[in-house]
Amino acid sequence: MGALPVRAHTLSVSDVVAEIDGADGRVIGVVSVARDAREARVLVVKMGPAWASASPQRRIAVVETWLAHWREAVAHGVLGVIDDATGATLVNFDARGRARLTPPPASP
Repeated sequence: MGALPVRAHTLSVSDVVAEIDGADGRVIGVVSVARDAREARVLVVKMGPAWASASPQRRIAVVETWLAHWREAVAHGVLGVIDDATGATLVNFDARGRARLTPPPASP
């Protein structure tokens, strides 16, 4: 009789929320993380001022990892990354999960 296949650990919703809301997330500017009350597959991450201080490459790498982990925990998961102060969307994702930073608002 052959050996049973080894299953990799699957991330849970709480694992992903804890990862994003942890110390590394706080360094890059995470203010809060919560599932949307109306649509459970949506995770909303609110970012503070430290977000703008991180390099664009760092921000993209971090949010693409968050989205991949969220989609592992929640089928067809959607990640919203927004500015805590303004509610503006900070990141858009394409169908493959590649992130594109949104341009900052125009100055008056």
